[in-house]
Amino acid sequence: MIRFFVLASSLFLAGCASSAQFTSARWIPLETGSDASLRGVCAVGRGVVWASGSNGTVLRSTDGGLSWDTFEVPAAPGDGPNDLRDIEALDDQRAWVISITEPARILRTEDGGATWTVVHTGHAASFYDSIALFDDGDAVVYGDPVDGVFDVVRSEDGVAWNPVPSDALPMPAEGEAGFAASGTCVVTYGDRHAWIGTGGTSARVLRSRDSGRTWSAAETPMRQGAETTGIYSVAFRSADDGVIVGGQYDEPELAGANAAWSDDGGASWQAARRPPSGYRSGVVWLPACGPRALAVGRAGCSLTQDGGRTWFDVPGDEGFYAVSAARNGDVFAVGADGRAARFVYR
Repeated sequence: MIRFFVLASSLFLAGCASSAQFTSARWIPLETGSDASLRGVCAVGRGVVWASGSNGTVLRSTDGGLSWDTFEVPAAPGDGPNDLRDIEALDDQRAWVISITEPARILRTEDGGATWTVVHTGHAASFYDSIALFDDGDAVVYGDPVDGVFDVVRSEDGVAWNPVPSDALPMPAEGEAGFAASGTCVVTYGDRHAWIGTGGTSARVLRSRDSGRTWSAAETPMRQGAETTGIYSVAFRSADDGVIVGGQYDEPELAGANAAWSDDGGASWQAARRPPSGYRSGVVWLPACGPRALAVGRAGCSLTQDGGRTWFDVPGDEGFYAVSAARNGDVFAVGADGRAARFVYR
């Protein structure tokens, strides 16, 4: 059944920056034919969307989610089932996916998912959380610290990957790491700017202004101090304006200190005055809608129309792990048991 929610007053959404007006929005459920736990999603645009998840599952649609191709990315010889997290794609043929099955790997396809090539294998202790692409073809992958150093690797062609030197990265605090819940704890804007959200004992934002070559850190007011607390997702709509969401995974109904915003490129962060009512694992800006963003989590979804200062929960029981928005306005979310939906807001 299609579940609708009506945003009937200007309290929620009064229109897009393009002057297009809308007073309602809805989730359109999609039948993927999969029962995988989907943790990664990438909306490319013009109907193309990819998703990734458990048991080596990759899904691809070229018709806006009406039908899906299913692929299995094989694990390395001797490994168990391949557990895939984030996925990023350029079009309906070229995509990258990260596997957390030890050792962590980055794989690439150039034939629409039919075959996959390992382009990078991490340390024996590597755990990759998220991958992001820059506009100029560079790419960056973020992983939990290894031997006291954030595990960040970058590429200029998607094929050759090199670790970012330790002296170009802030030192992680003891117990500070990342989350692979939605594949959005590292994000990019344009061809130079990138941000990483951390969690655990410390919830900070690492930022780069040189395509991931060097990084600095900023403190945030997000919930932190426990293994499951911190920043789960980052989104920027410009080089300056960003939002972060998260909370505490094992207490999804716990409100407060789970959303913040920045207007200076991530150098400083302010807590949301009215945060979502619970844990949120993914957030995206709604294309062509100015300071309006959508956050999802397994406990529900929330919207902001003022750049993350105030959030309003969306009525209904829609729960998702990850969300992605294409520049043309396509927005897709995925979750447990092969669940997927398209968000229509125009």
